[in-house]
Amino acid sequence: MRDRGTTSGEGRAMTLIALGGRAEASARLDCDLPAEPSSACMARARVRGHYALRGSDDRLDDLELVVGELVANAVDASTDGQRVRVRLAHEHAHVLVEVFDHSSLPPVRRNAELLAVRGRGLEIVDALTSAWGWYPTSFGKVVWALCPAPSAQP
Repeated sequence: MRDRGTTSGEGRAMTLIALGGRAEASARLDCDLPAEPSSACMARARVRGHYALRGSDDRLDDLELVVGELVANAVDASTDGQRVRVRLAHEHAHVLVEVFDHSSLPPVRRNAELLAVRGRGLEIVDALTSAWGWYPTSFGKVVWALCPAPSAQP
């Protein structure tokens, strides 16, 4: 399995280049959530609600799953009272997902055993995205992923 994570900003720069610049404000979703387990579900619901108005195809399920896994990891990396931020930027055929947390520890991809209940999050992210990585910030880190965009249905 490949590890596409990065500890530098170069992955983010490549992602922004792939997106062709900045997304329009109307194509953005930005939410701040408590660092608690229910936040993964809340983030998925926000993504669903954001795209439901546009009428979307089955790639929305994959996008929701990626966001949910990244938020769950951010919550696991956080301590009580902290918050995580989710930011999505829709540009043409891609959605850039960024999940911010206060931990400086890099995301760790695990090789989960067959019957393990946890430990597959980054494997799922890797399978459903064209690229993903992370970069440090002054307050912790951002884990990002580049997903195929749900397309509007006529």
